[in-house]
Amino acid sequence: MPATDHQTELAVVREVHAFYAGHGDPHRLLAAFRETPVHVCRQVSPPAVITVEVPGMGQWLQVFTTVEHLTSVTGADSEYMTLLGSEVLDLLLPVLPEGLGVILDPHTAHMMTFPPVEPIVTTTHAKVLPFPGGERT
Repeated sequence: MPATDHQTELAVVREVHAFYAGHGDPHRLLAAFRETPVHVCRQVSPPAVITVEVPGMGQWLQVFTTVEHLTSVTGADSEYMTLLGSEVLDLLLPVLPEGLGVILDPHTAHMMTFPPVEPIVTTTHAKVLPFPGGERT
């Protein structure tokens, strides 16, 4: 039976579910995100994108796979722009403050974070983060 819910039809959502189930591939997940149109909450005057502070984890850019989810989180009168995930990572993040990560579909079962580290973001924008139990390089 074909899926009727838009969320189940998106490759990135399927990849997130596979990742959480323990059999996902991080490279496929990132590739699916890069190909997915996402909605980014923005401010018109002055032009800006809206970020959120996550205590202990820094600033994050929320992106949404549906306008309905965006407005349920940010409000019905929210302004937004639509970009491919690759445009968010390659074009938008480099002009924003260093160290900004991306949260896909916050407050859902398929929420996923894309931290500001290589290979998710470019070398010039990547933040050096120590791995748990590892040494900072």
